[in-house]
Amino acid sequence: MVTDVSMPKKDGLSVIRELRLLGNELPIVALAKLGDRTLEDALDLGAEKVVGKPFRLKTFLKVVEEVLERRAR
Repeated sequence: MVTDVSMPKKDGLSVIRELRLLGNELPIVALAKLGDRTLEDALDLGAEKVVGKPFRLKTFLKVVEEVLERRAR
């Protein structure tokens, strides 16, 4: 799953927190503004990886691929 930490109705950190509290181990990639403390918060809450915005598509796709490959093992 990919979530942005800045969303209008519910922020991505809340989404990650709720999924993990429910025991959901879905791989999560979080997106956040570079230099934002929420990048670290997302990892602390259970995101597999975080990607700083703005990002290059190639970099983003590589991170998603790495997360999925790690989970496939």
